[in-house]
Amino acid sequence: GSCSYENDSFSSDVVCVTETLPAAAAFAVANNCNVSALPVLDASRRFLIGSVSVSDARVFERPEDLRWLNEQIGSFLRRKGWPSRPRDTGTDASEERAFPSATTVTPNASLLEAMTKMS
Repeated sequence: GSCSYENDSFSSDVVCVTETLPAAAAFAVANNCNVSALPVLDASRRFLIGSVSVSDARVFERPEDLRWLNEQIGSFLRRKGWPSRPRDTGTDASEERAFPSATTVTPNASLLEAMTKMS
């Protein structure tokens, strides 16, 4: 669907993305359509595989984490579900850590406001 408004409310179109879209583009679609979350469909657009929301940006704890914005959103969502490993195992836990818990913001909060609250 596309972003559209009718009398200050959203139309019945559903804004969604497919799993092959880069994560950065998915966050941009949500921002441009003034929504805080988007459903993510499989490549065939037949099945819901998850959703991405502004609170998912909490994974970006360090500058090097921003590389995940280049991943397809489907891969980004799979990373979100992976459990973290203890750092003393000798593995790079940053690659497989679980996402932090959700943060609540007002519906009209900007992405910057939400990210500031999450830090």
